[in-house]
Amino acid sequence: MQKAKKKILLLSWAIPPTIGGSSYVSYELAKGFSKDYLILVGGKKLFKKVEPIFREENKPAVYYLNSEINIKGHGDRFFKLFRYLLLPFLFIKLIYIARKEEITDFLVTFPDEYYLILGHLSAKLLNKKLHLYFHNTYLENRNGLALTFARFYQNVVFEHCSNFFTMSEGMTTFYRRNYPGLQAKVSTLPHTFSAYLPIESKISDQVFKFILFGTFNHSNIESTKRLLMVLSKVENVEVDIYTPINQSVLKYKWNLDVEVLGCNYHLSDPSKDIHLLIQKYDGCILTHGFTGGYSDDEYKTIFPTRTIPMMLSGRPILAHSPPDCFLSEFIEKNNVAMLITTMDLRNIEDSIRQFIRSFELRTQFVNNSRNALSYFYGKNVVEYLKKTIGED
Repeated sequence: MQKAKKKILLLSWAIPPTIGGSSYVSYELAKGFSKDYLILVGGKKLFKKVEPIFREENKPAVYYLNSEINIKGHGDRFFKLFRYLLLPFLFIKLIYIARKEEITDFLVTFPDEYYLILGHLSAKLLNKKLHLYFHNTYLENRNGLALTFARFYQNVVFEHCSNFFTMSEGMTTFYRRNYPGLQAKVSTLPHTFSAYLPIESKISDQVFKFILFGTFNHSNIESTKRLLMVLSKVENVEVDIYTPINQSVLKYKWNLDVEVLGCNYHLSDPSKDIHLLIQKYDGCILTHGFTGGYSDDEYKTIFPTRTIPMMLSGRPILAHSPPDCFLSEFIEKNNVAMLITTMDLRNIEDSIRQFIRSFELRTQFVNNSRNALSYFYGKNVVEYLKKTIGED
């Protein structure tokens, strides 16, 4: 097989075994490429050993940078200064990797400023094309000194990049409207999945069992607490929570006491298949924050990555999301979930009861989800990326 002339270095702060949205997106995207067209580079904790994430012979090579410093996955902000002291050494390693692999293009993901700097400077030094892939907004979600730096640096990377990809149509619309200079560069590269998965039949008993999984932060914690509070008052309902966040952190940092709310807590195991896990449940819970520590623009453009495995699962989705955001717009347009956009507790409870009562309604959501998934299908997304960046 002839070696591809184009070779991309996909740089992502989070890649497996790290759990989270960016890790899932980067992994699923990389799966669609051969080793001759793309390599994957991401961060890992200092001194931590990792298992290979691709075992197939023709899948991309994976490299790790020792950029993450924390204690049991928490407290990163306390090591921020030391992390930046490591930047020159990681920069040298990234340059070495790019030269060794004969890279022609850098595809740099953001929500991490550290990796944005690493990718931008490496591409500039090596005189390679830079393509950006934003999962979140940057400037709009900064304040204080960080905002001052972002005002300068965002303009620099926007000017340098050849293509500017966003996670969702909502983000693309936002950047086209607010940054006219990006009009010719910006387009949507949705997070993806590599294959349609078999669905197991579920025989429901008298208890309706929900699964809620993923990380919890300012993007969803406020709506999560409200929905779980209402669910705790509905009879014959159980909620199991699977998250990499320690239960005490949920309680004392995020004020989410799963025991008080009657939920069953499970620490996520990254080695477990989330699709097989969901098959044990009657429905999925999807939450999107109405308010919190992020900017209004961030809340309007977020598209949670957990939406895709939920749509793939063959299980109906109960979604609690504000009315004026892209996620709600997507759900409403495609009718893929019971969408609750109100903060009124009584109305929320009424919607939950309707969701549980109506088998026909839940079946409709599942069928519509299956139909809407083609937009996110891996082969389609990969072909679009290749076409946009160029084959040669």
